[in-house]
Amino acid sequence: MEKKNLDYNLIIKGVLVVGGLYTGYKVLNTLFTGLGLIKSKDETDLDNNINSGTSAAADAFNPAYYRDAKAKGKIIKDLSLSDQNLYKTQLYNCIGYIFDSPYNCLTVFQKLSYKTQVSVLADAFQNAYGTELLGYLLTKLDTDKQRTILNQILKRVGDLPSGIS
Repeated sequence: MEKKNLDYNLIIKGVLVVGGLYTGYKVLNTLFTGLGLIKSKDETDLDNNINSGTSAAADAFNPAYYRDAKAKGKIIKDLSLSDQNLYKTQLYNCIGYIFDSPYNCLTVFQKLSYKTQVSVLADAFQNAYGTELLGYLLTKLDTDKQRTILNQILKRVGDLPSGIS
């Protein structure tokens, strides 16, 4: 039987090329992630959580949610006019031109106990500022830290009882 000769130089070159490509990929991936050109796994997970939270809480942020229930003669858990004014102002002011206070946004939603209250607040917000409350929060809470708080808000609202009886 004949013995096959292996070209060790070719094997070493192949290993070096594959290793170089992998290292280059890791370096470029880290660089692009650091520059914000590629989302990290944590950012992607947060985006997915926000998307699912938005779906779960969408009806509560819709003013029609409480209006339809009232039109059908249902009893809803409402907000007083003074609370509506206070909360809508706090929500609008928690996003500033220079400083943002996203925890103030979270605090407002921690005071609400029912989805109907969120719906009433969304209606008051839209009437006062001409923009939907959910859209306002989704566009204005845009840094990583703020998006984490937005995710907490959406989860809390999605978990609230309906407030319709």
